[in-house]
Amino acid sequence: MIEYEEGETIINPLEKTQYIQFVLEGTLLISFIDQEGRQTIVSQSEELCILGDMEFVDDLKPMFFAEAKTKVKTLALSLKEYKKNLNQDLQFLHTLLNSIASKLK
Repeated sequence: MIEYEEGETIINPLEKTQYIQFVLEGTLLISFIDQEGRQTIVSQSEELCILGDMEFVDDLKPMFFAEAKTKVKTLALSLKEYKKNLNQDLQFLHTLLNSIASKLK
C-alpha cells in the first residue's frame, strides 16, 4: 500500500515506472507537457484505475504525469518482482487490456 499526499507526483515521464498501481481511493490529475511547454490535462479520475498499465506492456518511461489532487491510496506491485508472474496470469492481462482500452476511448 502506498499513500500519496495532495499535490504529490505519482508518475513522472522522466522516471521509469517501478510499480503497477491500483488506485483504491482519491482523485488523480493526469496531464502532459505540450510542445509549447504548457501543462495539458488529459483527465481527472475519482474512480478505480490502474497506473502503470501501459508501461507494464511496453517497458518504456511514462508518457504522462499523474498527480494526487487529494490524498490517494494505491495497492502497488513491483514490476521487477512480479512482472514475470503477472504476464502468465490471463485474468490480470484481461484487466490490463480493459484498462488500456478504456483509456484510449
